Amino acid sequence: EKTVERVEELADLLGIRHLLLRRIREISGGEGQRVALARALAKRPDLLLLDEPLSALDPQLREKLQTEIRRIQKHLGITTLYVTHSQDEAFAISDRVAVLEDGRIAQVGTPEELYDRPKSEFVARFLGSGNVFVGKVVSNNGNRSTVEVAGEQFVISGHHDIGAMVSFSVKPEDITILEEVHEDHTQARVTSITPQVGSFKVRLQIDGQTVLALTYDENLIRHLREHPNRVVSFSFRPEHSVILSS
Repeated sequence: EKTVERVEELADLLGIRHLLLRRIREISGGEGQRVALARALAKRPDLLLLDEPLSALDPQLREKLQTEIRRIQKHLGITTLYVTHSQDEAFAISDRVAVLEDGRIAQVGTPEELYDRPKSEFVARFLGSGNVFVGKVVSNNGNRSTVEVAGEQFVISGHHDIGAMVSFSVKPEDITILEEVHEDHTQARVTSITPQVGSFKVRLQIDGQTVLALTYDENLIRHLREHPNRVVSFSFRPEHSVILSS
């Protein structure tokens, strides 16, 4: 009787009551994942391990099940160790995320901490949370330093020794694109424009280095598309730079 109650409880929680009498070959991939999750939860585990459970699903179903897993996790209060190569998946489901590099933990933190403040080049590149620049400090003034990268100069936050090599990242949404070329801003060539949900990702090229910018300005995008491979200027505020370890 208790077993039946537990099965019905989980079936209702995961929305699979209508599948209880079906055979495995009669259910879809998404339904199969829900059934597998119900089986894992049946014994009321203290720790739930999920190893890339959504990797074989299409993007829309994957996003839907991410939300469901998060809801169930919160409802049951079960500590869950979730393994994935997808940043979106990790950030959507987790309270805390650990990024592994060569089998070692490179950084642990909330999704916001990892995205806003990556500690190393590896974490920044792995998460795609920012453009990574490497250059030499050519001057400093108080809590600001000027770094030369690929022949261009950028002002970043922090006082760094002149001559020192530094790595820093800047998030795509913190890059500002200016249609007109300004001598006091870095010039770059627009190589591609990719539409995203509610925004556009613009790929810029400066002396062999790619810079990604995220913009919501549809007028800007329309003008850029009218002139393919156009040269523009871009900039970012010093406080939006994050110093990285190598």
